[in-house]
Amino acid sequence: MEMNFDINLDYPISLDQLSIEQKAQLNTRQRIIEQKLRKTTLCNFYFRQRCLSSAEKCQNAHGLSELVRMDSDELLQLKKEQFNIKVLLNKLKFHILYNGKSRRFEHYKVTEIRKLRQKLAQEKGEINTIENNAVEQDDEEEVEEGGNNEEIKDEFKSIKKSVQNLNLDECKFLEWIYNKQDLHKFEMILLQDSSINNVKRKPRTKAELEIVRPWQNKIMASFLTKLFKESDKEYMLRSTVIRKYNESGVPITWARIASFKLYFEKKSNFPPWAPSKKVVLLLPLHDKETCLKRVEALISSIIQAKIDKELNKFKLPIRLADIQKEYNLQQKISDPPLFVVTKHLDVDMDTFFYKVLEARANIRNEVVNHLCEKYNDQDWAKQILEKIQEDELHMFMPFSHQSLIIRESIDKDLDKKLVINTICEQGQLYGHLATKYLTGIKNNDEFDKIIMECYIKYGYRLIKIGTGNYVICPGNYTEDQLSLNTDQNPEQIGSIVQTKVEEIKSFDYKMEHCSLCKEEPPNALILEELLDSAFRAYGEFETLTYHDNQRILIVNNYASLLLSLKTMSKQTSLGVDLEGRLRANGNINLIQIACEDVIYIFDMYQLTQLQNDEQLLQLTIQVLKCVFLNPSIRKVFFDGKRDLEALHFIIGVGIQNFYDAQAMHMTLFQLMEMHKNKKLFELKQVVTPGLNDVLGKHEVTHGVNSLKDKFKKVFDNYTECKKYFVTRPIDPDFVSYSAQDVEDLSELADIIDAKIDAVLGKNVHPNYRKNLVIHLSNTYTSKSCGKKFEMEQQPKNVNE
Repeated sequence: MEMNFDINLDYPISLDQLSIEQKAQLNTRQRIIEQKLRKTTLCNFYFRQRCLSSAEKCQNAHGLSELVRMDSDELLQLKKEQFNIKVLLNKLKFHILYNGKSRRFEHYKVTEIRKLRQKLAQEKGEINTIENNAVEQDDEEEVEEGGNNEEIKDEFKSIKKSVQNLNLDECKFLEWIYNKQDLHKFEMILLQDSSINNVKRKPRTKAELEIVRPWQNKIMASFLTKLFKESDKEYMLRSTVIRKYNESGVPITWARIASFKLYFEKKSNFPPWAPSKKVVLLLPLHDKETCLKRVEALISSIIQAKIDKELNKFKLPIRLADIQKEYNLQQKISDPPLFVVTKHLDVDMDTFFYKVLEARANIRNEVVNHLCEKYNDQDWAKQILEKIQEDELHMFMPFSHQSLIIRESIDKDLDKKLVINTICEQGQLYGHLATKYLTGIKNNDEFDKIIMECYIKYGYRLIKIGTGNYVICPGNYTEDQLSLNTDQNPEQIGSIVQTKVEEIKSFDYKMEHCSLCKEEPPNALILEELLDSAFRAYGEFETLTYHDNQRILIVNNYASLLLSLKTMSKQTSLGVDLEGRLRANGNINLIQIACEDVIYIFDMYQLTQLQNDEQLLQLTIQVLKCVFLNPSIRKVFFDGKRDLEALHFIIGVGIQNFYDAQAMHMTLFQLMEMHKNKKLFELKQVVTPGLNDVLGKHEVTHGVNSLKDKFKKVFDNYTECKKYFVTRPIDPDFVSYSAQDVEDLSELADIIDAKIDAVLGKNVHPNYRKNLVIHLSNTYTSKSCGKKFEMEQQPKNVNE
């Protein structure tokens, strides 16, 4: 095998060869460091009872009694120096060459280079000489260290070792990268403030993953006790503990150490405004008596401060929630948290306060002494002292008793002090009760359970519709929540009113209508005269477009508009629906309005896009306002959120007396289910139904929309949908589909109202159902009115 080697002694990463004296000094220094580091690390083989050396001969410690503790900085410097010496001596046994044929850098043992040189010299007769005095020195060392080792094979494959593919400019970094990677494996990290979060324990070896035996647990726990004794503070950083375990070579398994109950943790942020920088502190867990004395001292000071602050308002027993809150605020870093102490004693929180601390009576004695010293002449203090001495008062109120008291308070509020005016938002009522009572409950789940039971007890129900969740209470509804006896004199009436106003908290669904909905509707007679004159001037030769035996009329000229106004103004209920891109900045193609005997379809696309008649368009909008703003005419929609948004923002029309059939059907369904099971506060799964689903469940005259499935597929295809919207004359199927959506809405609303009345029963106020419809339907108008109101509140931009 022919190989071309260009050997260069001045290669940047080759080491200057050391003399025999220098190497001897390094070996001597290495032995001195090894002697200093003797017994500073726990023997891993002893830890697993596999060490073959005796305790005297083994370099590492056999047990914590032999373990030598050294300063971390000094230990780190010694191990770094030892590491560097080993690396240097190891490098002297190798040399890096450049292979001109493979264009790769390769490193060889010095003895291998010598044999390779001899082999090439025999084959070619000549080779570049290597003037390297260290070769003979290293040969001698190799013979001394392992003279009886097997001879290295002569084949080139067995001695060549590839380093990596690098160009000449990059080769000067090879030594630096090599050293850095090896040093990174040496995991003695000097702990700084900036590296607290980066300290991790050493990776567990395969042997450490085996079953840890009891004596090994004891060694790990005993070493932690040793660290606490060495520390000059009562606490240690968790990262510092991990570092010291690594320094001494002691394995660490937190779950097994925790079983000895030697420590507890406190987690905090430093600085407090940086939650990502968490600091974990380890504190020693003292014996039970010491922990109890610390807790009693702090709680006694808390109660004494409470007495000094409240004076004659101070009462016993004290709620545990108040004690816990103050304890957490005032405890020092060395004080154990209450949950740690209860776990240490194997009791729950109620038992700890009500039995352990009450039975010891140390806190009771401190409170008695404080009252005697400072307030012995006060009547309220004397009464408390007498009751304490007679054992009539306990110091603490257990959580179970607190829950009972809070339950009674919530019962009283829901029965007499809280009033729901038809409906209120779920979070509004819950937030009021939680603000008053949640701090006195052990956890949120228990509070939610109490609230739910109280809701059911007093007939509160949760109704879920398309706009949100709302609480109702039909049984407690009255028209005048502050009804008074008229036989009383005015002064008594005034005081009673003031008392009731202070005691009763009223909840209502508050909604502010926008300016469009507050507009006065145009006068129907005046508007009819305007249309009549316009018809005489422009529409005498116009024709009416009817469909389905004159049951459906397309409104697209003066004649049809005049006819629609005369008919709609006489109705008491109208079914309404819109077709188009129903949103702000969208467009309306059709507006369907169903009267008792005829259905009017306003062709808004033709009026706005195809006909250039601004007067006809404005008169059409006025006709719609005359109908939609008339409070005596009910407008029945089905899921009308988008319809109302289009009316508000596209043609500027508000609405009054709005009725949403979808919302009322969902309300009816939930009331019927809750009527069957009176223990239900809410239904977990409430499905939002489509129009055909609702029409199929109620016996309306014309039944479901027969073209619903066809046009559902059409609306999913933008091209087909646009074709139906813009093609004139309007497709007969599209006309029929649009008419069927509204023809039975008024009848459907009447049926739903009658069924709701039947479910509510006779015990409910007769006007409750009417107000329930108004308030629930208003939740559908709130979105559009809210957007419009925000636009009205924004300041207008004035061009300077």
